[in-house]
Amino acid sequence: MKKILFPVLAALMFVACGNKSQVADASAEDVNDSTAVQTESSNHSEAGAQAAIENIYNIYFNPGGYANEEEEDESDISGFGFMTQFVSDEFNQIFCMAQSKQLSIDEVWLDCDPWIDAQDCEDLELVGVKIVKYADDKAVADVAFMNFGKEHTVGCVVVYDAEKGKWLVDDLVLPEVGSVKQMADDFCGN
Repeated sequence: MKKILFPVLAALMFVACGNKSQVADASAEDVNDSTAVQTESSNHSEAGAQAAIENIYNIYFNPGGYANEEEEDESDISGFGFMTQFVSDEFNQIFCMAQSKQLSIDEVWLDCDPWIDAQDCEDLELVGVKIVKYADDKAVADVAFMNFGKEHTVGCVVVYDAEKGKWLVDDLVLPEVGSVKQMADDFCGN
């Protein structure tokens, strides 16, 4: 059983936690340009929330970016790795705790990449972001994208961080399992 679970766990950890240095090197120019766009479009409004989510997923789907890294780093349990800059501190912290516990008890808590609700990806392309709920400091959106030529949708919850002056992902909601944040919290026994 361990022989089967370990590759799945390793792939999950790589996709979920990433390899920060390789991604930064692979697409530094694209990321710097995209980060600037995200900052400019992060105004405290519904349109700002939508633009921030679109930008985050475009960075994630970038051909030289996070979702398309080839080399796995099984030792990196740093939460969302490179994507941490786009995730709230609370969400990253609970995600890190779940990743750590997963390694210590050799049990998988989430069997997919939470950004795309899949273990594998090919030709990822953002189809669109639709805000379904908006209230001052929080927005909930459906994120539609193509993976393996089929359209998929995940929920994305963002919160406005006034200190940082930008929208940050505070949860991902997957069709089959629901809230990733709640699932991680439950797994950690909180």
